[in-house]
Amino acid sequence: MAVMFENGYTLPDPNHARIGWQDAIESISATSAESAQPASSALTYQTYERWRPTSSPATLTASFSAQTIEYIGIAAHTLRIADSVTLEVRQGSTWTPVTTDLVSWPQDNEAIMVLIEPRQLTGVRLTIEYSGDAPTVGKMAAGKVLAMRRPFYSGHAPGMLSRSTRRQPSVSEGGEWLGNTVIRQARSTTLSWEHIEANWYRINVDPFVQHARGKPFFVAWNPLRFTDCLYGMLTGDVSPQNMGIRDYMAFSIDVRAYSDGTEPWLSAFGRDVIDVYPNMGDEADIIDVAMNKEWPAA
Repeated sequence: MAVMFENGYTLPDPNHARIGWQDAIESISATSAESAQPASSALTYQTYERWRPTSSPATLTASFSAQTIEYIGIAAHTLRIADSVTLEVRQGSTWTPVTTDLVSWPQDNEAIMVLIEPRQLTGVRLTIEYSGDAPTVGKMAAGKVLAMRRPFYSGHAPGMLSRSTRRQPSVSEGGEWLGNTVIRQARSTTLSWEHIEANWYRINVDPFVQHARGKPFFVAWNPLRFTDCLYGMLTGDVSPQNMGIRDYMAFSIDVRAYSDGTEPWLSAFGRDVIDVYPNMGDEADIIDVAMNKEWPAA
């Protein structure tokens, strides 16, 4: 789906990447669940384990000790088939909605990262209403976010547009094309930074790297301009280098991100386009014009 902002929240340095790797959730429960797909499945990092409700409306509630929360992440889900999804946070004993229509856009199953105004919370919950097949949630997370020190843009290959697919083509003895089998699929990208202070890297980045060597994380590379959000893992170790300029360092992370094979909605368009046409999902003719790069004047 997308990286989103809480209504009324002005994100500092919004063009700097955000990485959600800390997860404060201690326990999770649901109003209903399939016996083989309990609520606890949404706590694990494995995307094949998922919570699936048995009746609508269904609520998934995550609890933790009071602490500052800056993001809420949802991954490996099928929420796009739900009729509505409400996201709420608990401050003390009071529940407050962050959004009452989480799935209004984008309409896909990509990762969701909701950046909220930092505050002391004790829980988050999803309330899902559906009329057909029950949607699933594979991962729910909440915690502090790593806001990167510098932005980047030039040379970056956006992960939402960088598909990594292994295929097995089928060809007959006579050379006729018979089909194509997908063996595995994902999204791949590299994120690079320069001019990062050495102490800042050691204090802020290295703890994330230690986590990411074996566990996935949420990442939004430029929340200001693009809605892209990934849930992925590192494909190799990170080796920061001294730049020879003061105490600055440079480093890159190679990420392999989850993908269920569905195509991201509005993957080609930036946030500024959505601001101009907030109801574009209901306007097929506008989308057609956009794909032909012929935007009318705003």
